[in-house]
Amino acid sequence: MPLGLTPTREVLAAVSNIFVVAVRVDGDHLRRRIYLSLSAAQRAAERAEARGKTADIILCKVTPVVTR
Repeated sequence: MPLGLTPTREVLAAVSNIFVVAVRVDGDHLRRRIYLSLSAAQRAAERAEARGKTADIILCKVTPVVTR
């Protein structure tokens, strides 16, 4: 889809139920990463905790933003 065009209803419907998993790691600075699978997010959180950091796993829903 060329930049600047309004997406069709079909496109909006196709992306309306997409979820991602965010991992937030507190340490020297705040780090946020997005993962497409829960297992990958869990491994990232476990690695952070093994380094002595605090990690949170957050389920996020993707919401399309229409600019026009």
